[in-house]
Amino acid sequence: MKTKYLEDIVAWISLILLVLWSMLPIFFVITSSFKHPKEIFGWPPKILFNPTLINYEDLINVWPKFFYALQNSATITAVSTVIILTISTLAAYAFSRFHFKIMNFTAFSLIATRMFPPIVITVPLFPLFSELHLLDTQLIVILLYVTFYVSLSTWIMMAFIDEVPVNLEEAAMIDGATRLQAFYKITLPLIAPGMVSVSVLAAVFCWNEFMFAYIFTATRSVTAPIVISEMLGGLYGAEWGPLFASSTIQLVPMLVFVWAVQKYLIKGLTMGAVKG
Repeated sequence: MKTKYLEDIVAWISLILLVLWSMLPIFFVITSSFKHPKEIFGWPPKILFNPTLINYEDLINVWPKFFYALQNSATITAVSTVIILTISTLAAYAFSRFHFKIMNFTAFSLIATRMFPPIVITVPLFPLFSELHLLDTQLIVILLYVTFYVSLSTWIMMAFIDEVPVNLEEAAMIDGATRLQAFYKITLPLIAPGMVSVSVLAAVFCWNEFMFAYIFTATRSVTAPIVISEMLGGLYGAEWGPLFASSTIQLVPMLVFVWAVQKYLIKGLTMGAVKG
C-alpha cells in the first residue's frame, strides 16, 4: 500500500514538472510581451514588473502587415479545417465499411504520401503553380494544407468509425433509413469526439504551418508565422518586443478554440450506444 502511494506521488510530481516545463516558454513569451524591451532579457529576470503596452503599440504602428497576415491565417485555417474534416470523415467511412482490395491499397497510399518530407512535394509543385499563376493565393495554400493533412486525418477518423458497431446502422436501415441517413443520424453523432480531435489537430497544423506558406506566398496571402519570422531578421536585428506581442496574439485564438471544445475531446465514443 505504501509502495503504491509513493508511486502515485512520484507520478504526480513528474506530471507537474512536465507541465511546468512545457508551460515555461509560453509564460515567458506572454509576460515578455508586456515588458519594456529593455527589461525582456534583464538578469535576474523580473517576475513582478509594471506591465506596458508599448510592444503592442509598436506592433500596430510598425508591423500593420501582421494583422493582415492574421486575417489570411484565420481564413486559410477555417476553410482548410472544414474541407479536411469533411473529406477525411467521408473517406474514413468508406474505408471502414467497404472492404475491397482496391480500398485497402488506397488507404495505404494515403498514409504513404504522408511519410514523404514536405519539401519533396513542394519542389516539383513550385514551377507548376507558377505556370498556372496560382502562387501567392489563399487557394493554393488551402489546397496544399488539405492535400498534406487529409491522409492522417482519414486514418484517425477510421479508428473512431471502426469502433461504431455496424449493427446500429443495419438496424436503422431495417427500419427504413437509407445508408446516408444511417450515417448522418447514427454514426455521425457517435464519432463527434473524433471529429473534434481531427478539427483541433488540423486547425493547429494550418494555423502554425510555416514551410508551405513561406514557399508559395509573398504578399497577398502571407500568413502570420511568415510575418513573425520577418521580425527575427529586421534591419537592426530581432525586434523582440513586437515579436513577443505578435506571438501572444497568434497564440490566443488556438488556446480559445481548444478550450472551447475540450469537453468534447474527453467524451465517450460508443459506450452509451452499446450499453443501450
